[in-house]
Amino acid sequence: TRLKKLITQPRDAGQIAADVLEMRQRLERDRPAKGVWDLKNVPGGLIDLEFIAQFLQLKHAKQSPHILHQTTGIVLERAGELGLVDAAVARDLQAVNRLYLHLSQIINLCYEGEFDGKNIPDGLQQLLKNAANVPDFDALEALLIKTQARIRNYFNALIE
Repeated sequence: TRLKKLITQPRDAGQIAADVLEMRQRLERDRPAKGVWDLKNVPGGLIDLEFIAQFLQLKHAKQSPHILHQTTGIVLERAGELGLVDAAVARDLQAVNRLYLHLSQIINLCYEGEFDGKNIPDGLQQLLKNAANVPDFDALEALLIKTQARIRNYFNALIE
């Protein structure tokens, strides 16, 4: 297709990385995260995962067109299969992507308004704890903080 032809053109990896980093910095400036529960915008959140996937596609599509897909999780999986990212890192990125999406879906379905993790019903806390397989809500927030830092480290290492 026309889009595939465009995406698989040879590109300067350094320029792609610079563009991605600039876009991420602009987003952080213009739409700063509201906290650990802003799973999309927080450094190490869904946007970082999406940018990693998009960067890998633009960087490697010419030599490895199999990486191309519209779904972030599938791109991350293929990056590991193709050896473009360490297999363990790719699995971790996929698992975190699934976790963030699962938590986001629960929040979107069960909570109205801006979610900050405070004063939420016990039933919703239980659903979120179960989704992350942690014993309590404090452990869930600690897991998110640790995970977000890890994903941001991957972002910084992979976007070079």
